[in-house]
Amino acid sequence: ISLFYDLLIPIKDYIKKKGPLSLSDVYKYALHVSSAMAYIHSLYIVHRDLKCDNLLVCHLNNKFC
Repeated sequence: ISLFYDLLIPIKDYIKKKGPLSLSDVYKYALHVSSAMAYIHSLYIVHRDLKCDNLLVCHLNNKFC
């Protein structure tokens, strides 16, 4: 598990490292987050601490995990 976690970085650190996101990346990430939030809300789960530190990106393929 720790090997997999080493591939993930918070989106905040990713932006600091790579620079500002393109508009298409912002839309893509916003869609992923809103879709995930809709799914967990459908299960009556509430995420009470949604912030950039809690959004992890796999730095190998730039996808949310």
